Amino acid sequence: MSLPKHPNNLQDPTIDYPDIDLSKALRDHSDAEVEGEFSRIAYLQNEEMAILETSEPAYYEVRVTPMDHDEFWLSGQLDAKVMQECARCLRPVAVELSLELGTLLRFNPKVETPFLEQDDAGQEIWIFNNSNLELSPYFAETLLIGLPMSILHDPNCKGLCMTCGQDLNERTCEHNQAVKIVPLEEQEEAARKNPFAALKGLDLPDE
Repeated sequence: MSLPKHPNNLQDPTIDYPDIDLSKALRDHSDAEVEGEFSRIAYLQNEEMAILETSEPAYYEVRVTPMDHDEFWLSGQLDAKVMQECARCLRPVAVELSLELGTLLRFNPKVETPFLEQDDAGQEIWIFNNSNLELSPYFAETLLIGLPMSILHDPNCKGLCMTCGQDLNERTCEHNQAVKIVPLEEQEEAARKNPFAALKGLDLPDE
């Protein structure tokens, strides 16, 4: 599994570039820590650049602890409100997430780009190749995985008209007239007038 990469050649002032310096961790086998905020981060998705945006600055705390050999444990906290679209009407929705971070890192200077792999136990390992560890792809993947499968701006969202695209939360269009609620008394009266209603009580033999 490839890990979405931070586009190194991009220096857009509107994009944030969270990272952590692991030079001392690699050299002295000591802990490394960083905290900060971001509002827009870039990552690669299907080999194309994508932007993940938050409705307000996301806050993160990251600690990297050395383990055996070239392996490290990344832990911390990530709090963000990620902008998404309502699954029914496409209105913007800020989804609040508070996520505990935890992943195994392995340093390998021979690899060309960072990537994720799974060990024999099914645990994901983030293989990295630089003492300056870029956190954008990890944050983006963590947040995207943490999002709910279906996002609604309101549990009773009526969605869009399939014909004209009218937002049915605002008004009903000619293609989606309001459904008339028939009182129970009227339903029973209509059933009595139905010529086939008497057949409902018959005990007909099975074929």
